Parts: sequence; C-alpha cells; structure tokens
Amino acid sequence: MNTVTYYNTSTEVQIGDHVEFKVWLFFWKGWQKGRVYYVPGMSPKSDTLEYDGLSWVSIHDPKGSPVGVVVNPETGQLKETVRFIRRSDDELTGTPADYSFPDE
Repeated sequence: MNTVTYYNTSTEVQIGDHVEFKVWLFFWKGWQKGRVYYVPGMSPKSDTLEYDGLSWVSIHDPKGSPVGVVVNPETGQLKETVRFIRRSDDELTGTPADYSFPDE
C-alpha cells in the first residue's frame, strides 16, 4: 500500500492525527473527535485491518473506542466521513507494537 490520504486532498494520513469522523451507525451523534492509531503501510501490519485486498485506518474516539474506516483501494483515500483537523504534537507518533483491533 502506498500512502493513504484524506478525502479529496493530498494530505497524508499519519499516526496521531487529530480528526473528526462520522459513523453511519451513530449518525445522530454527528461529527466526533478522534485520533488516528493505525495507518496501512505505516503501522506494523495487522491481519484484522489489512486483508482480501482491503485496508482500514483505525481511529479512536475520546473514550478509546476504535472505529475502522475503509481505505478506497482505487484512490488510496479515506471516505468523506473523516476530516483532518491537525497534526499531533505529543508522543503518539507510531502505532504501538502490540496494537490489535478488536474482532467484531
């Protein structure tokens, strides 16, 4: 996988990015704040987030609950349901080595 970018931009998705996102299951919540924890091609490979030719970016909400957002395999972009806010300026610059996305 090459780089992953935000919808209709050339801004690369990076671990630790602050974002806003919407989840169709919780559409009534509107835009939620989150942090990027896993980026395909940048993070250590996870079989739960990269398989069958598809990949997902993992975003955690403020309570730490993860949400997987599919990467468009043709464009390498996230859906318009994720907005870039700002780059991280703290210690979250890499996916933890023991990171795992919970099986659904």
